[in-house]
Amino acid sequence: MNIRNLTKIDQNIKFYFKALTLLLIISGTLGFVTALQFPIDTSVAVDKASEDLSFIKNLTHLDIFLFILLNNTLKAFIIMLLGVLWGVIPVLFILFNGYAIGIVTAVVGVNTGFMSILLGTIPHGIFEIYAILLAASYGVWLGEKFVKKLKNKSIPLVSYIKISVSKFFKIVFPLLILAALIETFTTRWLLDIFTS
Repeated sequence: MNIRNLTKIDQNIKFYFKALTLLLIISGTLGFVTALQFPIDTSVAVDKASEDLSFIKNLTHLDIFLFILLNNTLKAFIIMLLGVLWGVIPVLFILFNGYAIGIVTAVVGVNTGFMSILLGTIPHGIFEIYAILLAASYGVWLGEKFVKKLKNKSIPLVSYIKISVSKFFKIVFPLLILAALIETFTTRWLLDIFTS
């Protein structure tokens, strides 16, 4: 797995990648501010989400790895393909997730300290968020091609979809595998060291 090749951004999606990254930062900031303004409501929401995922504690490391990988891969692949419909779904997905990340960061940071947030998210989040942004960027790119095809029937939309799917499995999927491996086997270890 060549990290340099995985992190090289296709010129076709570079603008969309930058724009979606900015949207993620803005929505994350809004989520963070919201959590600080409404600490009780957001804490309840985060606690409820944690309860829904509490079953993970009873899984083996392999099962956790497969659960994380399958969950992230399906979401990334679906938003990319649905992006062909005017590119709306990937944008909404990034906005929603950025907002959620901001809320969780504020709530957990206040309760357990921001160092635990850094150790619990940055090691795997660097690769996971990057992969999701790439998938979303290809989705918006497909939306652009769809709009062009509405005006010009000769636009080979299917070919662009095939390109995106190929990029997904060559770049996005390996990054998600790496992120899932780190989250399963490294993140918990770092948190245990920090909290012990």
